[in-house]
Amino acid sequence: MGDLALVGEASPLGTSRPIRIAWMDCRSRAYMLNARNPLGKTAISVVFRERCDMIAATAVVGHNRPSAIEPSVIEFLNGSTVMRRAEITLGL
Repeated sequence: MGDLALVGEASPLGTSRPIRIAWMDCRSRAYMLNARNPLGKTAISVVFRERCDMIAATAVVGHNRPSAIEPSVIEFLNGSTVMRRAEITLGL
């Protein structure tokens, strides 16, 4: 699951890994974007869920070290703005 189709062709950089966003179990995975992609060089896709509902988030990165930015992406997703929207979206 994810929304990488919004940023074009992407190839995974390894396997996904489990992470936590607030109380939810999540998966995070880094991708290399097509070399002609004007948006960036790599992307991080994070998918989190509450029961049968899920939210996908994609961060496009301008360099080829997505693991360096992943902690900031996770911090942002754990922030109050995203969590308020997640609670509304998930009907909590």
